[in-house]
Formats: sequence, structure tokens, C-alpha cells
Amino acid sequence: FAIKNKFKLLLFLDSDCYPSNDVVENHIKKHVEYPNCHLIGGSVRPTFLRKKNTSLITTLDGIMSWFGAVDLNKDFLVKFPYHLPTLNMSIKLNFIKQNKLKFRNNLITGEDYQFCKDLKKMGGKILRIKKTFVDHIDRKNFRDVLRHQATWGRHQYYTLYSFKFNNSFLFKIFFLIFYLPLIPVFSLIFSIITLYPWCKKNLLYSSYFFLIFFIISIKCFYSYLECIDNL
Repeated sequence: FAIKNKFKLLLFLDSDCYPSNDVVENHIKKHVEYPNCHLIGGSVRPTFLRKKNTSLITTLDGIMSWFGAVDLNKDFLVKFPYHLPTLNMSIKLNFIKQNKLKFRNNLITGEDYQFCKDLKKMGGKILRIKKTFVDHIDRKNFRDVLRHQATWGRHQYYTLYSFKFNNSFLFKIFFLIFYLPLIPVFSLIFSIITLYPWCKKNLLYSSYFFLIFFIISIKCFYSYLECIDNL
């Protein structure tokens, strides 16, 4: 629809977030300022940053969900292993049209991560911009957080691992043999990736490391289960 009607930009928001009044204006300004950047994203303010006395569960959910959208008060290029979530994100439509870039329809979640990976493979540049916020409503109970992490783990089996090998049977065998004992290693790496942007703002976020490591270990185990279900 946007391409047919010759729009220049496509802006993604989400149903469980509230954009600030200047979101659209800021995205337009930054696309003009950075003509060679194809995908631009603002920041996400989780519940625990906006409201006092939020629960530990809500805080953990915010830290783990939005580590790639922390406002660092500067514009910067997004590089591996980070990506933009599909809220508070805009893209130049001529890039989509020229490269026939699409979301992967076979992903229920995690399509934003894969979208960013595909864009980079096509030579696209991703930019995070400062002081452009949406406020997100985060989860309040542990069951919902675990359900979210389980779904995340299942789609990571594809976006991080099997897509590189076309989900071949030989890859699945190697994955089942070697991945399970390496889950602590992967959990450690993912925990560091999660906390690094937060610790750039305040080192006190490092105090959540062991809780985050525990939850990410569960997420990694669901990647393993997805491989078993996919045999």
C-alpha cells in the first residue's frame, strides 16, 4: 500500500505502546539528516523507568525486552548483535522496493531481528536516534515473562542458528548433540549482550545478572526443544 501510493517512509509502532508527540517529526528529520541510513529507530521506555515501585518481574521483563532500544543520548549506527524492534522504527520505502525486502512469514516472533539481518546483508545501514521515545507496557507476572522467553527461544532456533544452514537434518543432529551442554556458555554471552547497553547508563544494572542468566538459560533450552519438535 505504501509503495503503491508512493510514500517515502514507513513507520512501525505497536498496540501496547504510547508514542511521544514528536516521534513522527523526529523520524522524518533524521531521515533527512542521514540520507544514507535506511532503517531508523528510536528508544523504548519500559514500565520500570516510568513508574515507581514496579515489581521485580516487570523490571526484568523491561531490561530483557528493550536492551536494544535503550536511549544513550546520541545517534549511532546499530551493529551486530543488536537490532531494532518493530516499534518506533521507520524505513525508507525506496530501499524496500529496490531490494524486495520483506518480513519472514514463517516467523511468528523474531521477525524484527531477521528483518534487520536481511537489511544489513543487502547493504543497508541501521541508525538509532536519541530522544525519540515510545512508552511500553511490560509484563506483570512471571508466567507471562516465561511464556515470552519460551517463544523467544523457539524463534531464536531459526534466526540465530538453523537459517544459516537451511535447517538441514545434519545441522539438527549436530545441534542436538552439542547445543545442550553449551547452554551455559550461550546464556552467559546473551546475558552480557543484554546488560551491556544498560550498564553504559548505570553500572548498578549489573546486579540483575544472575536472574537474567537464569531466565535466558530457560530461553536457550526452548531453542533446543524447538529443534526436537522440528525433526
